[in-house]
Amino acid sequence: MSYGMLDRSHGRWQRESVVEATQPLDSEIRLGVWRFGLATTLAFSALYLACALAVALFPQGTLDFFNAWFHGLDLSLLRPAGGRSLTVQQFVVGWLGVIVVAFPAGSLLAWTYNAMGSGAAQSR
Repeated sequence: MSYGMLDRSHGRWQRESVVEATQPLDSEIRLGVWRFGLATTLAFSALYLACALAVALFPQGTLDFFNAWFHGLDLSLLRPAGGRSLTVQQFVVGWLGVIVVAFPAGSLLAWTYNAMGSGAAQSR
């Protein structure tokens, strides 16, 4: 099966096989363990920041959102006494917790992916 591809150097369409356009079947993609751990940490940090902003700006709306997300479980019992908002100390401690969990989890995921790939390549 072929698909048309635009040849950028000459501005014309040419036919190229899908198999030819992809990597050879015996090549192996490996993830950088430390880089993937860092990427996971950065992604989870961004999600944590977005969540913290939502809690600070829209406390009731965020609570309603997560109540629905957790199958209707009443999370209002977790609200601090007096309805006080998120403090800077709570934010920093929570963010450090994200880093402590996300980096090893991302690194372990990349290491496992690489280990599974190398085993599959050896079994061929």
